[in-house]
Amino acid sequence: MKKVIASILAVVMLLFLVACGTSEGDESSTAASSNPPASTSRDESSATSTEPDDESSAASEDTSSEESDPGPELPAYLANFVSFADTLGVNLRATDNTSIRLTKINEAPVEGDIVLFNAEYGDTIAAGDETYADFTIVVFEYDHDVFTYVEKSRADVGEDDTKADTAIPADGFVLAISELQTQALANLENLNSDSVVHVHGVPALAPDAVDENNNTYGITVQKIDTAPTIDGIVDEDEYGAPVWVVNENNHFWSYASFEKDQYYATADIYARCDDENLYFAVVVDSPYHYCPLDQKGASGMYDYECIQVDILDQSPSSDYMLEHFDWFSSTNAVASQEGHFRQYGFAVSSNEGNETLSCVWVSAGGDAAAFTGECKVLRDDEAQTTTYEVSIPWAEIGIENVDAGTEFGFSVSINSTNEEDDAAGTWKNITLRDGGGIIGRNDLSKVPVATIEN
Repeated sequence: MKKVIASILAVVMLLFLVACGTSEGDESSTAASSNPPASTSRDESSATSTEPDDESSAASEDTSSEESDPGPELPAYLANFVSFADTLGVNLRATDNTSIRLTKINEAPVEGDIVLFNAEYGDTIAAGDETYADFTIVVFEYDHDVFTYVEKSRADVGEDDTKADTAIPADGFVLAISELQTQALANLENLNSDSVVHVHGVPALAPDAVDENNNTYGITVQKIDTAPTIDGIVDEDEYGAPVWVVNENNHFWSYASFEKDQYYATADIYARCDDENLYFAVVVDSPYHYCPLDQKGASGMYDYECIQVDILDQSPSSDYMLEHFDWFSSTNAVASQEGHFRQYGFAVSSNEGNETLSCVWVSAGGDAAAFTGECKVLRDDEAQTTTYEVSIPWAEIGIENVDAGTEFGFSVSINSTNEEDDAAGTWKNITLRDGGGIIGRNDLSKVPVATIEN
């Protein structure tokens, strides 16, 4: 009898132990399955989830194809992207839900692509026998009334005999988004009528672009025999005609920060050079001038009325600049770190003494530095003009060859924040369109090309 009881107790004990072991295993399995690897995009998740490790592959061999199928492999993304945020700010990223990353620019698409077409590609997006049935096609065109690109039409995924005939605007672009790019198509729904649309790292305009009022985007910088006197006085004998006339009728400039139809500030911009220096002058016509700083505080002049200048030591359309177009990106800041990109500021103090102020925000090596050129800024309250005149040595810019045909990047932003604006917390400025100046995105691909001419 004792042996029977002992046997029964042993069986009960064994069943208890087995039950406990099974319970622990279930808890461990549940905890593991509730914490999958985090992923922010389709291509990142596919890179980590398509190949199981050696230890788990055998155990999951019969089910992994159903549970971890990544779907079709998508083409690799470029560094370029289209954003449609509230402003052209410095913190925009390709992975934002108000961005669409590109896989190609001006190339025929394949399955999974997101292609941007502009006028450089041709008149239409036609590409061989491609019907674009599996693509959403969106047309954007620049609208000078709102100073950004606006959506003109959209053809969703589906068979459509006219899609391949979609015209590419002369001042705009077309996006072709594959139906496989579900995240991009979802992000596209965040585009609205107030969005500021920007194509990152793709020149928006040809250097020789001319608007309907005969204004040019790129400029020529004439070599001269007699250097101008840097005295804050500009005349045609020194500089000839302006290279840019900045007003509301110039479609290459943006008054987006002004109230509509109250574009009271205008400017004439001049540029000349010789073998030693680049000379430029900006004559701003405005009823206001406010810059309550001295030279010690000159680095903060951008809060008030001043000019800000970008200079690149090569064409903004060079392969190097198109690769390193984004000054705010941690991966593309090398353009300034390697000495190919400079930023200057010039102003005249509205304090007693009317001191000329200068600032070098970015110099060779990417750091701030002392200004080595000459500058003079004068305010004439009676004429309501502020004249900025500057000379910068080519050696400081980093350009050795100044023969005819040499190209470099040159842009000017005109800060117009007067005393009333400052009190109201309003920042007002006139900029080259599409982020081609210091203010906003600093997209180096949008800086106009300046060509030296004898």
